[in-house]
Amino acid sequence: MDTIFSLENESFKLRLNGDLSAHNFVPKTRKIELSACRNSTAAFQVIFQSDSPTAVNLGTQGWFSEIGDMNNIRLEHSGVLSASMNHIDIIKDDKGVYYADALLGQKVVQVKADIPHAVYVELSVPSDLPAAKYSGSIKIYTSQLFDDEELLGEAKYSLKVYEPVLPDLKDGSFYLDLWQHNSNIARKAEVELWSDRHFEIIEQYVKTLSDIGQRSITAVVSEIPWCGQRCFLDKETPANMFEYSMVTVEKQNSDFVYDFSVLDRYIELCLSYGIDKEIEVFGLLNNWQSVSDGYYNYTNYSDILRIRYRDTDGAYKYMRRVKDIEDYIKAIHSHFIEKGWIDIARVAADEPWELEIFKVNFERIRKLAPKFQYKVAMGKYEFYDNFKTTISDFAPSLCGFLNQKEKFEVAVKENKDVRFLWYICCDPDAPNTYIKSGLLEIRYVAVLTHFFGLQGLLRWSYNIWPEKPREEIRYSMYPAGDTNFVYPSGDMSPLLTLRYKALKRAIEDFELLEMLKSKGKDKAVNEAYDSVITNRDFKTFYESQENKITYDKLSSLQYSGWEKMREGLYKALNNINTESEN
Repeated sequence: MDTIFSLENESFKLRLNGDLSAHNFVPKTRKIELSACRNSTAAFQVIFQSDSPTAVNLGTQGWFSEIGDMNNIRLEHSGVLSASMNHIDIIKDDKGVYYADALLGQKVVQVKADIPHAVYVELSVPSDLPAAKYSGSIKIYTSQLFDDEELLGEAKYSLKVYEPVLPDLKDGSFYLDLWQHNSNIARKAEVELWSDRHFEIIEQYVKTLSDIGQRSITAVVSEIPWCGQRCFLDKETPANMFEYSMVTVEKQNSDFVYDFSVLDRYIELCLSYGIDKEIEVFGLLNNWQSVSDGYYNYTNYSDILRIRYRDTDGAYKYMRRVKDIEDYIKAIHSHFIEKGWIDIARVAADEPWELEIFKVNFERIRKLAPKFQYKVAMGKYEFYDNFKTTISDFAPSLCGFLNQKEKFEVAVKENKDVRFLWYICCDPDAPNTYIKSGLLEIRYVAVLTHFFGLQGLLRWSYNIWPEKPREEIRYSMYPAGDTNFVYPSGDMSPLLTLRYKALKRAIEDFELLEMLKSKGKDKAVNEAYDSVITNRDFKTFYESQENKITYDKLSSLQYSGWEKMREGLYKALNNINTESEN
């Protein structure tokens, strides 16, 4: 048996072609130097490849394989710092290429002969850890059946911990808005929608959102506001993506009665985890349609609101009369006032394209629900220009922003009453968060967010999956990985991904930049930008969505550039602390 192993940085993404015969693993080193500030983490990867089938064990329990005698490799961390280790699963992108992505919870993974396998190692750096240099190692033991383990080798790291303390991300400055799809969770778990068991599972996903500083709660108050992402058009990769209302409606005698208990339960759950800056209300404005497929506006109201209710005869029906729909909107509005949530509520409109139609529907709901504030994710500057005094939150697409960069820059600078995010979705090709995307692309988006003076990032997808996501995340309507940052495990708890970890690191980058900016250290901030933004001719890259620019034209592909940026930020912040002490 011949086994090789090597270390890679946290942003390495193992890639294998469709038949697994070729890959990008090149053994380089068994030593790695890391750096971190306090209240953060440091991470690296251990990559293995063996010429025989191998069980890779990250725990202490023994392992016997159903295929018979096979090589066993066991990893064990040695050092003063706390470390976690996860196997990294591979999954196919749209072209059938496999990429490392999900961080598995199980301790043992069986790997075929001659196929490389990656393990993610993360070191915890507490806020009270003294600034110093620390060292440790991953010891690799090997055995077969009942043989005694032997030490195959040791992968060593050193970690320089700097004095600055990163704020908890939930208390930081970056405004993260990842939309939640809770109906999708119920379908994959095969549990009743909004049941106690459903909420038990939901809570685990809410926690993972809180851990990376999520700010917004996704509240769905009418049926299928996104029209299931028009999943009925996808004949290649089955995916049910319909989201259902958190409000139950029943007709008693001649009156409608509204049950807000599910809505309240979800909002209160998120609030308990510190997700408390915004309740994003979907289903009241600019719901999606697909007229030729039967998803048209069957109501007499100008906007399509799909409000399902149980009638007095026991049958379920949909509201059609204008008065009934308007009364429902008023009831939602009154409920948010009564709960004391009206100031953080935002009625959301996702990608309205017809300006004049949107104006009519927007003015109508404003009269019905005057204390609501509004948020729009859009691709065109004209939506900001027409509603800059009446809408409080705007999220242009990254391409839309850069297409009209000069106008948006003026708006961001002059209109301090507006919250500006931006979003990426099924475009641009780069930078993005797809399966095929380099992990540094995700960090690049956060640095650009700070560079342009925006407050954060919106993304439509956190946990919306096609039919069997662990087997096949591809969905022909969107690029592979566009729909998720996490996967469902066997017990439906969330499996994090390399992309989730990269997003968390990206938000840390933003927070460090903001800490320096708040101290007036503009020179240090600009030096940090220069470490990773290698070309500032942004508009040229995004003149049209068909312009498929690659990430290497935008930023440094080298992890060393990002390490240089981080260490520069640590040192600059450390100098500020030293100056204040003197």
